[in-house]
Amino acid sequence: MIATTVKHDHGGWADNLAAIGCSIRTSRHETTGYTPYFAKFKREHKLLGSEFDHPIPASDDNPDSTTRKRLVGFRKRYQNIAAKLKTAHERDKRVYDLHKSLSDAIANYSAKLGPKYVGPFVISRKCKSWTYELADEHGNHKRIWHVHEFKPVHLDYEPP
Repeated sequence: MIATTVKHDHGGWADNLAAIGCSIRTSRHETTGYTPYFAKFKREHKLLGSEFDHPIPASDDNPDSTTRKRLVGFRKRYQNIAAKLKTAHERDKRVYDLHKSLSDAIANYSAKLGPKYVGPFVISRKCKSWTYELADEHGNHKRIWHVHEFKPVHLDYEPP
């Protein structure tokens, strides 16, 4: 929304920040049918000063009953909002879960998220001036490693 508002003049985007915030807070949510401003403050956003006048109806002698009616109405609206959001969440979850299964985690393995180091290994032989062949604790030969890939193992290290 900020990119749409500022268009080509990126130097003055902060000048429009209040208008952008107002448009975000006053746009109706597709699922709930209410604006975020209404859901937070229990009333719609007022843009004009004349909209701030909320007289209690003259026919009602007891202002507490009007307040009570409004609170009951707000509770019903909040329950309605919560029910609509829950329904939308369940619908979206059902659609999302159609594309996922438990085995997907294995199929999309990312080495970046894997362990940083393997080992500990023992140097089994020197291949060239900077490369060594390594073996695990059972004597199984692993590949040849360059010295810059080594990480020292401390004596108190216990493998997992």
